[in-house]
Amino acid sequence: MCEEQSNIRFCTLKAEHAKKIARLHSLGVPEGFISSLGEEFIGYIYEGVASSGTGFGFVAVKDGEVIGFICCAESVSSIYKYILKKHFFRLVFVILPKMFRFCNVRNAIETLLYPSRAGSSLPSVEILAIVVEEKARNRGIGQILVERAINESVKRGVGKMKVMVGEPLAANLFYAHLGFQLVGRYRHHGHLANAYVKVLGKDVKS
Repeated sequence: MCEEQSNIRFCTLKAEHAKKIARLHSLGVPEGFISSLGEEFIGYIYEGVASSGTGFGFVAVKDGEVIGFICCAESVSSIYKYILKKHFFRLVFVILPKMFRFCNVRNAIETLLYPSRAGSSLPSVEILAIVVEEKARNRGIGQILVERAINESVKRGVGKMKVMVGEPLAANLFYAHLGFQLVGRYRHHGHLANAYVKVLGKDVKS
């Protein structure tokens, strides 16, 4: 399903978008641990988000090209379990050569344990990633993607959602502008991340 706004089509995330948004992710978040595992690995992650039933998102498309996306999860731990079950051997084949560095092993373990370490006081529903390609930024695309994710969350009975943002990143101002409230700080992969929460409505799922 797609809707057009300002000559850009905003469409529901599907598994077929996985490779394209994996490319966007690797370019837009080059310093992240997930990006260090390569586009093929990232593609499996987003394919899992799109097809799991507990993940959802949207893509921004212009002239047939994906220029932005947002991915969310009702439960990060459920998404991880689904992806590991569906792609276990392919994921192992892709990342095994990269696991000989101790820091990568440590980061992989931290990533898998992240849902429990983030704290039960935070909502389980989370914005996992949002990226808009550089030449398309400052046009309100990111805000529209977040708004669509919020609307979808409300449809799913979600009362609150969270997002984790690296402390020095400009995205902190972006989420604050959209009404997300800073509720805590957590250390992840050796760096501080700010936890933001936005109240969406009736707290059916949190």
